Amino acid sequence: AAQSDDMWETAGHPWLGVRVARQFGKRCALGTIVAWAPADEAEGDPALWRAEHDDGDGEDLEEHEVSEAVALYKEHPAAVRFEERVAKGEEKAARAAAKAEREAARAAAKAAKEAAKAAKQAERDAKAAVRAEEEAARAAAKAEREAARAAREAAKAAKAAEAKEKENAKPPKAPRRPRSAYECYAASERPAAATANPGLQAPDVTKLLAATWKGMSDEERAPFAAAAEADTARHD
Repeated sequence: AAQSDDMWETAGHPWLGVRVARQFGKRCALGTIVAWAPADEAEGDPALWRAEHDDGDGEDLEEHEVSEAVALYKEHPAAVRFEERVAKGEEKAARAAAKAEREAARAAAKAAKEAAKAAKQAERDAKAAVRAEEEAARAAAKAEREAARAAREAAKAAKAAEAKEKENAKPPKAPRRPRSAYECYAASERPAAATANPGLQAPDVTKLLAATWKGMSDEERAPFAAAAEADTARHD
């Protein structure tokens, strides 16, 4: 009796997933054991294994049929070619995976290099910004000093101009009156009198000169009178 569908199991036997080959005349069908149904001793049904062929067909095999199909698969040229194709496919997939891994590694290395380059550039930019800020601060301080110096010079110039303006606004000084003969004598002889009388104060030197002048003759006074006349002429 055929096994019911609910009796098929997909685990619990080593033949599950095993490749098999079935010969039908000149045609060889390749497939895979995908399920099995344990023997039903009560009903007298033997254990069965369900094989799904690569072309989409399927069949249920007894134990001896599975053993023959497994042995045939190992030696049949079609199975050998299939396994070679699978091996080549796996090798190709492995190469593709290795290539993808290498490319990913190169991309990661490139990304790391670019990140390091960007980090260095960012560091250089930060240093440049600090330098620019320091230079700007120095320039601002220098400009402030120059402005202060210019303000001081402007104030000094304004003060000088104001003083000059005030000086120019003053009335002209009256001309000095001409000196008398005695004044010419005193101006000429005061240094010698002061030197000859170091103990005398300035007023006492003046008194000494006045007394000497009174005792001088007209002849002695003549040079100083001439000097007074010359001073009067210049004054006029």
